[in-house]
Amino acid sequence: MKLLLFLFIPFVSTLPVAAQIVLVEDKEQLFTTGEIQRIDSMLQQFHQRTGYYVLLSTDSADINAKSYHNSLFELYFPDSSSTNFVLMLLMNRKHSNINIRFSKNLMSDLSERDLIEMLNAGLPSFQQRKRAEGATLILQKAMEYLERRTPIKN
Repeated sequence: MKLLLFLFIPFVSTLPVAAQIVLVEDKEQLFTTGEIQRIDSMLQQFHQRTGYYVLLSTDSADINAKSYHNSLFELYFPDSSSTNFVLMLLMNRKHSNINIRFSKNLMSDLSERDLIEMLNAGLPSFQQRKRAEGATLILQKAMEYLERRTPIKN
C-alpha cells in the first residue's frame, strides 16, 4: 500500500494546473511581448479581484461586424448561457478603428457617454502613436467604471 501511495504522489504533482485564460489577443502584432504581458497581467489581476473579464483583441478583420465580436465572445465563453460580465476593447490598425463591446448583462448599465469617456482616455496617446499606453488608459478607465457601476459577482 505504501508503494502504491509513493507512486501516486509523483503522478498527482505532474497533473496540469487549471489553464489561465489569456486576456490579450494581438493578431495584428501592435504590441511588444513585454507590453502584452504587462496588459494581460493587469487584466488578470482585475479579473481575480472582481470576477469581471476585460479583454483586449487586435485583428485585421472587421471588428465592427457583429459576427466578429460574437465569435470572440464564443471563443472565450462557449456556454451560451454565460452570465459573465465581459467588456472587450477591439482594435484594428488597418481601418484605424477602436471599439468597445460588452456582454448583455452590462447593456443596461453602460451608456454611450460612458463608452466615449473610456475611449477618450486613450485617444491622446494613440494620436502620439503610443498604442500600449492608449490601450492601457482605456482599459483602466473601463475597469474603474466596472468597479463603480456594477455589483461584483463572487
